[in-house]
Amino acid sequence: LNTSVASIYACTEGGNQPPVPPEELRETDEADYTNEAILLRRYFRTLSPANKRLAVDFIKLLNRTQRGE
Repeated sequence: LNTSVASIYACTEGGNQPPVPPEELRETDEADYTNEAILLRRYFRTLSPANKRLAVDFIKLLNRTQRGE
């Protein structure tokens, strides 16, 4: 079948259900598929959990300074 036992168990337990994203992420934007966005996601996935939190905080800070807050 070319699948792992863990994958079979995940399917039977409902593990193949996609997660529900937070409300602010439910809209899809064409910008989600730009080269920059794809690179951002790729690099983000390689970060440690602590660095992921720092990256999110930094992006929030960039958004606030861009809006002039």
